[in-house]
Amino acid sequence: MRDLFSKHLNNLLARLEENNIECAIVSNPSNVFYLTGFQGSATLLLCENTSSLYVPVLEYTRARKHVLRGIEVYAYSKYPLENVDFKNYIQKDLISIIKDKTQNKKRIGIEESQISMGTYNKLREALGERDYVNISDYLTKLRSIKDELEVEIIKKAIEVSEKSYLKTINELTNGLSELEVAGILELNIRRNGGEGFAFPTITAFNENAAYPHAQPSNKKLEENSIVLIDWGARVNGYCSDMTRTLTYGTSIPKRILDNIEIVKNAQEEAIDKIEPGVKAAEVDARAREILKKAGLLKYFIHGLGHGVGIDVHESPYLSPGSNDILEPGMIVTVEPGVYFEGEYGIRIEDMILVTKSGRKVLTSVSKIIQI
Repeated sequence: MRDLFSKHLNNLLARLEENNIECAIVSNPSNVFYLTGFQGSATLLLCENTSSLYVPVLEYTRARKHVLRGIEVYAYSKYPLENVDFKNYIQKDLISIIKDKTQNKKRIGIEESQISMGTYNKLREALGERDYVNISDYLTKLRSIKDELEVEIIKKAIEVSEKSYLKTINELTNGLSELEVAGILELNIRRNGGEGFAFPTITAFNENAAYPHAQPSNKKLEENSIVLIDWGARVNGYCSDMTRTLTYGTSIPKRILDNIEIVKNAQEEAIDKIEPGVKAAEVDARAREILKKAGLLKYFIHGLGHGVGIDVHESPYLSPGSNDILEPGMIVTVEPGVYFEGEYGIRIEDMILVTKSGRKVLTSVSKIIQI
């Protein structure tokens, strides 16, 4: 993993040099992890061929253990702490440290679109008039293209997810609540090697499945129900993301079964559009064409998909307004859905790797399951 983070850091440093950026400030947690291997509250300062990571005192020893070699770790505290004997201890607030370290630097890189407005304003106020460059786009682009090791890590997260899902649905029984099913699935993810979850698991029965981002409730599972499960594991800092809509019982109305097939077809047609050089919006459009022909387009109320990596939602985005172009190494979801308020919802989501010659579907669990 250290070689991976080193490669990421060197790629960014090359971009900074190309654009004559003298110092860059990176504080978005996902970006910090991408560049250093450290997960936690931290700010990375890249100045004059030196890389320094500033962490609160309580994170110092953990950061030193996990951070990439060649990055100097500093502990800071804005108030005095007695008996702190760390070699690199600074008693100052973070903004003051950054101000000191960037003195006489005219061209400063900031993640303008990936930090809070409050943090951005504090930095601008403290540093004064400089030539500020938004480096968010650099990092977004770098992170959207996965190398071979990142692909393997994401495959492992998918493996954990699928194994956990299959075990969970075999345990479904009348009377279990949405919350209980989510809890069982998350426990299985932990037991199967997941370090955590890509996002809070969504389990929704019948009318609750009509909410794309339903929150699990105490609603009980009954015979002849629609069960929508949207879940993902996190492995070595990287995510998986899948959705399945299964039928629980043998007397599901034919119109619901037909709509599941239509959604499945729309997804498969959209996946077949994925290849290098294709506009992400065109993939989205293909799914909408299928749903429109079936009279279901008005029930599809979100974008078709998104990139997955350290964050469960990242570039590129498959949506009508997307300007993204697909490139080899990108991993995206394709997840058409239709939602009938007060009745049920259907969504099928898989993860696809863009390859040099086309695409590879990374997920393998059956799209349609009847319990």
